Amino acid sequence: MNIFYKLSLLMCLSLFYGLVSAQTGSVKGTVTDENGEPLYGTNVVVKGKSIGVITDFDGKYVLTDVPTGTQIIEFSFIGMKTQEFTVEVTAGAATTQDAVMQEDAVVLDDVVVIGYGRRQKRDVTGAITSISSDDIGDAVLPSLESSMQGRAAGVQVTTSNGMAGSSINVKVRGTNSISAGSQPLYVIDGIPVSSGDFSANNTGSGFNALSDLNPNDIESIQILKDAAAASIYGSRGANGVVLITTKKGSAGKTKFNVNYYSGITQSANRLDLISAEDHLSLRDSARVQRGLDPETADAIIFTPSNGASITRGMADSIAALGGTDWIDQVLRTGYVQELSASAQGGSDKTIFYVGMTYKDEEGFVLGNNYERISGRINVENKATDKLSLGTNMSVSYSKNDRVPTGDAGGLGLAQQKLPYLPIYNEDGSYYDPYSNPLWQLDNWNFQANSFRSISGIYLNY
Repeated sequence: MNIFYKLSLLMCLSLFYGLVSAQTGSVKGTVTDENGEPLYGTNVVVKGKSIGVITDFDGKYVLTDVPTGTQIIEFSFIGMKTQEFTVEVTAGAATTQDAVMQEDAVVLDDVVVIGYGRRQKRDVTGAITSISSDDIGDAVLPSLESSMQGRAAGVQVTTSNGMAGSSINVKVRGTNSISAGSQPLYVIDGIPVSSGDFSANNTGSGFNALSDLNPNDIESIQILKDAAAASIYGSRGANGVVLITTKKGSAGKTKFNVNYYSGITQSANRLDLISAEDHLSLRDSARVQRGLDPETADAIIFTPSNGASITRGMADSIAALGGTDWIDQVLRTGYVQELSASAQGGSDKTIFYVGMTYKDEEGFVLGNNYERISGRINVENKATDKLSLGTNMSVSYSKNDRVPTGDAGGLGLAQQKLPYLPIYNEDGSYYDPYSNPLWQLDNWNFQANSFRSISGIYLNY
């Protein structure tokens, strides 16, 4: 009797096992990288189920007891993009699903450019700050140096006066010299370029040598701060090195990008000077305190270097009409507009980037204008698995109408002029022309024209 019960139980268990087995299947396959090499240790799981394995040394795997029907198989590996495949699992059968893993672009971007090549960021011990095009975003940048402002710790970016196309001062390690300057060395796609102020003496506002470079073409900026990182550049890198990499494009469909922005420019922190009447009142108070009699109407109170003298009566008449606001006369509301267009794309063998930009800016000081047109072509071809060659070419032309500033005249002189002096003579000509800031802005020409081409051919093996 006991034997009968045992045989019955064994038959029931066998039948139950057969029914369970008939409701599951298996999935097998091989996982490789883009070069066809097997990937050991790839995680392979049935999504939403507690079923998973890792690949062996040959990149092979087998998932057993997978429920029948439609299932999603997920493949993941460190440094690779996670992939998912939909498979149909048949009861009692093995379904084959192979996978080719692709490198993750996010991980590839974690690379910094240094003086002697590229390194993984985790392998670099020097003081290096990285700025990518994503960090810059859609910000409106007047020049290349402005892209570093507020985005790199320890880097000071200051403008001298806000003029269109004016020079910008960048300090990576603070002020290292009293007379030699503190500008870093700029290297664009491996080519050192001239920077700083190209203006001559005090003839007009400063001219920024890097203002003709287009910030929209930047892919990344690496700032080498310490001596070890910048040592390959020798004494030229004593103030730090700024390595700029331009956009190269990527494989895939051609992407077009068109941007346009416009805005206005106005002066900030404008000096609030006293009126002509207040100025003359202080003049009278000073005479009283000195025990002198008040000035008569025919008393000469100003004698110009070229023109008629101004009497107290004439000054009182000008003051009664509101006087002359010299600062307001030399300032205006300017505008800025920029149009840029680019295209990038390519195939597995060849990638390209093409971009053009036109910028037109009217400064907030009369006579100050800046215009720039630039173009860039970057092409790279992968000739073999180990050999690639390419070229980076850029051309730009800029025109900068500079104006005198500070003690040289213009706005600086307008801040010093007496508010009871006239702008024009009765015949409409300029009063005291050589010391008249409006005459200077109207007649002095400090135009700077710049043509720059940065081109290079490279080969990597």
